[in-house]
Amino acid sequence: MEQTDGGDAVERSGLQPRRPALLAFIVVAAGMVLDRYCDVGITIWLSLAACCLPVLLFTGSSTQRTRSAALCLLLVAVGAARHHLFWSVRQSDNISTLAHHEPALIRLRGQALTEPEIRPAEHSATIPDWMQLDQTVVPVRCLQVNDEGTWHNISGNVRLSVSGHLLGVQAGDELDLTGVISLPQPPQNPGDIDYRDYLRAQGLDAVVMVNHPLAIKTVHPHRGAWWSLINWRNGLRRQCDQAMTRHLSLEVQPIASSLLFGDRTRIDHELRTQFAETGAMHLLAISGLHVGILLGAFFLVCRWLNISVASTTLLLIGLAVGYAFVTNARPPILRAVLLVVMSLSAQFAHRRLDGLNALAATALILVLYRPTDLFDIGAQLSFLAVWAILVVSPWFMRLSTGAMSAELPQEESFLFALARDWGQRMLIMFVITLAILVATAPVTMSRFHLLTPVGLLGNLILLPLTALT
Repeated sequence: MEQTDGGDAVERSGLQPRRPALLAFIVVAAGMVLDRYCDVGITIWLSLAACCLPVLLFTGSSTQRTRSAALCLLLVAVGAARHHLFWSVRQSDNISTLAHHEPALIRLRGQALTEPEIRPAEHSATIPDWMQLDQTVVPVRCLQVNDEGTWHNISGNVRLSVSGHLLGVQAGDELDLTGVISLPQPPQNPGDIDYRDYLRAQGLDAVVMVNHPLAIKTVHPHRGAWWSLINWRNGLRRQCDQAMTRHLSLEVQPIASSLLFGDRTRIDHELRTQFAETGAMHLLAISGLHVGILLGAFFLVCRWLNISVASTTLLLIGLAVGYAFVTNARPPILRAVLLVVMSLSAQFAHRRLDGLNALAATALILVLYRPTDLFDIGAQLSFLAVWAILVVSPWFMRLSTGAMSAELPQEESFLFALARDWGQRMLIMFVITLAILVATAPVTMSRFHLLTPVGLLGNLILLPLTALT
């Protein structure tokens, strides 16, 4: 971040602003990529870091190039080591040692990490009626496993899938369950998703299937202030769901739940396909758009109430953090909230914030917290979209400034001025949508084999409607 006066001086001189966070993110990400595809063990990365630290600590400023090279290598080692710890390191008693591709019976005790999520069954003529059952899914932290009547401590996390509705279970509850444990089958065709890697990226080591909710019982209810806070949040979400059920039609409820909380479990496959093919899938994925709409509306309320700028800034930061908590802190929301907090904090401190540097700092924080986000398609598309907006933003800022400073003809009517203003807004929205499409097209085409130029026009209608909704 630069001070306001210094930032203006940089802009007037035509020099590029310094972006240390961008360089740091690139180097750390390179280390994570190296560890993913060249698994050489954490000893190599720790040794590299140990060699670089003395160079940084005990060499003078006269060897600036050497220090810069050592810093880059140190960041590579940090990124690789962090990824290795998250992706590859497991304890010797990890649950994955008991799981194989062939299902095996298991009795397990574990702690529910979230509230159970009920996923409606997919109804299709090609699926037998007896297979059209709702599924309950919940991640479980393993505590003990029963081996011939003796309980042994076990570590790791599993994805628990139950046929039917698992009711009465809250986050933090300790469960005793009997089911079958297995590892996901490897992909059968080139380009297929490796489901084991997908689970691994979420910190899950195996899958446990239970045929009936009665095979699960709660041994101990949740204890502690943290789990009480989590379940209070879940209760708040349930109350909102009940309110939507009372006041909205069955067709609208799944979309409303997705827009408000990012919960897309109730959206059927057909509707998802329609949104994807029209280039409007991002409207269902809760993201910075929703955070911006929420904070923008709250900002207008604060202005109407004549709240001071400092108090408004602090209230907006609190609202952004609270919204992230209520929505389970999903990666797109975390990205948006971190950017908002950085921007508002800079404004509060009268500092200038460089958008690309802030975006890189946000990405750096997120990948250090969960390194697998670097390889997640959703996170990649999210950051590419914001990067595209930041790239084209100087153009439409100049357009808006030029339009405001231009002398208006005396005889210009109100309707003409209104039409010109809306035309300018639509042009800006079109350019932003085009930039996002161009930036994300390589990823969507290579992964989903899908390109949706129709979204250029569709978003001109859907984005304002989303904001009004």
